This record gives sequence, C-alpha cells and structure tokens, in this order.
Amino acid sequence: MKDFDVDNFHKNISDPKSFLLEWIQSKKKQIAFVHHTAPTDTGGLFSVTLKIDGEDRANGNGKNKKRSRAGCLLVCY
Repeated sequence: MKDFDVDNFHKNISDPKSFLLEWIQSKKKQIAFVHHTAPTDTGGLFSVTLKIDGEDRANGNGKNKKRSRAGCLLVCY
C-alpha cells in the first residue's frame, strides 16, 4: 500500500473509521474485519484483524466488536 500515508493518517481526523472507509472506497480497495475469537476464548476480549485487499494490516482486541475494530484502526496509524 504505497499510496497510504501512515505517518499522517491520524492528523486532524475526528472519526478514523469513516476516514479509512472513504479512503478504501476512493482507491477501489477491499476491506474486511476478520473476527478470530469469541470473548469466552480470550478472557472477555474480542480479537479482530483488519485486511485491506486480502493483506493483514492490523490486529486489535476489545471487550466488544466495536472496540476491537477501533483497536485495529488505532494500530493503522
């Protein structure tokens, strides 16, 4: 992902998920959040991987699916 500016992704962004989704759509890329575990398997945490065009880009954990996805987005930048 040569055209993704990781160093400046987080600057002046109030909603990282919306920003990422808009960027994905503008570049005609595919995005997927792959959920790996149920909370009972990991002590109450969900585990998720963010894939862009089939490539693993980030992993996140959280006490619900929304927070685990947010964790992925924070790792992106």
